[in-house]
Amino acid sequence: MSLRANETEVKFRVSSFLPFRKILKEKGGKFCGKVFERNYFFDTREKDLRKKGFLLRLRKGFKNTITFKEKVKNKKFLEAKEIEIEISNLEKMKEILQKLGFDIIMIMEKYREEWKLGKTEILFDTLPMGKFIEIEGKKKQIKRVAKMLGLKFEERIIKNYRELWEEFCKEKGIKDENITFASIKKLKYKISEDF
Repeated sequence: MSLRANETEVKFRVSSFLPFRKILKEKGGKFCGKVFERNYFFDTREKDLRKKGFLLRLRKGFKNTITFKEKVKNKKFLEAKEIEIEISNLEKMKEILQKLGFDIIMIMEKYREEWKLGKTEILFDTLPMGKFIEIEGKKKQIKRVAKMLGLKFEERIIKNYRELWEEFCKEKGIKDENITFASIKKLKYKISEDF
């Protein structure tokens, strides 16, 4: 079980992960693995959780987890209070949540590559709308790692993937609520495959 007072992170949009992998290897970063992730977001039909700044998620990836997040106001970082536990059976948990009155409001797919440097997590995420580096840890460490990777802190993104997907859909004229690779197959939009 994981109970963190706060999860703090920033994202950067990138075109390729190759130069960042090289830097991490040179600086002693530890490669933790790659996985295809599928996330199920739950809410009521009236979107009560979202209105309160809450998030309820089931994730199948490196492990099966259920996560509850509460957004924290912060203009420099994407910050949330997070409670996460590992579960053995994702399908049964999905059924429990639906019986409690929650619906799946969104499915999100991504390829994720995980690195660690000290106490900081560096995640390389490939989603249907592009590639992102997510740096998670303490605020000073996040800034230090971003600088080490050659990323400009002023270009950081503090939106979550759902907000970025909504912007992408509006720009591309996609009506799909789900962040899936099937959603962009009909477009000529392509992501380079270095995940």
